[in-house]
Amino acid sequence: DPNGEIWIDRQQVDIRSVRAAVERLRVDQPDSSVVVQADQDARSGVVIRVMDQVRLAGVTDVALAATAGAN
Repeated sequence: DPNGEIWIDRQQVDIRSVRAAVERLRVDQPDSSVVVQADQDARSGVVIRVMDQVRLAGVTDVALAATAGAN
């Protein structure tokens, strides 16, 4: 979100937990893809770090979608 918060399945997570969370989700859906939905005002560095963590979790199909904030 624009405040740098990261959410997975409606739960806020720390950047250090992204990889583990994605790895857990992949147990049930090993061939699934990931869509990183970033607020248009999110810092690009946070978005890149999230995408890097997803890739480190073994997901090769990562898409990026931008959304307008709630302003």
